[in-house]
Amino acid sequence: MQRMLIIVTVLYSISLFSADKENSWYLDTKELQCKNVIETKQTTKVDLSLSGIKKSNVNCKNKNLRKLDGLEDINTIPCGDTEYFYMPSEERCNQLEQFISINAKTWYIFFYVHSNKDFVTKCLYTGDSTFEAFYPGKYVFKNGCKIKKFDRNVGILTMDCSQNAIVSITMPSLFYTNSEEMCSRVKEMFDKELE
Repeated sequence: MQRMLIIVTVLYSISLFSADKENSWYLDTKELQCKNVIETKQTTKVDLSLSGIKKSNVNCKNKNLRKLDGLEDINTIPCGDTEYFYMPSEERCNQLEQFISINAKTWYIFFYVHSNKDFVTKCLYTGDSTFEAFYPGKYVFKNGCKIKKFDRNVGILTMDCSQNAIVSITMPSLFYTNSEEMCSRVKEMFDKELE
């Protein structure tokens, strides 16, 4: 019996070590800041690793790491009021941070058709159920799309979807603003360039 307990303990330790090794970046959702687990432990002595969180947060002890829906390389562990996010790279961590920031705002998309200069350009509110398919959060993790510019203070977001076969046909770049007024200014500038 004691031998079986030792084997179970060793297997559990190995699985935690393996999980820690593949999840080297942590997203602090309070500060919305990506942190390298190893560097943070070395500089601040705070252990943000999965095993460290399980030791320090009572609500995490019996919780298991799970994959974020549709994203195989982003893991999460819900612990009471706090949810911890882990991923293998800084790039992926920044992408998740941007996704959370984007989803906290309302957005207007500047709608145009790249191949049709006669198309009447429009500003559409992505919170409207008719246009929710254009909500920027739907494109952050989409294959062939990446964020080119995201200015939280000004409220401008540009995404390059030129590598996405479906989106790039009509709008290779997606332009968003967080106000209708700003979107109208973008529309005016675009329309002037077409004249």
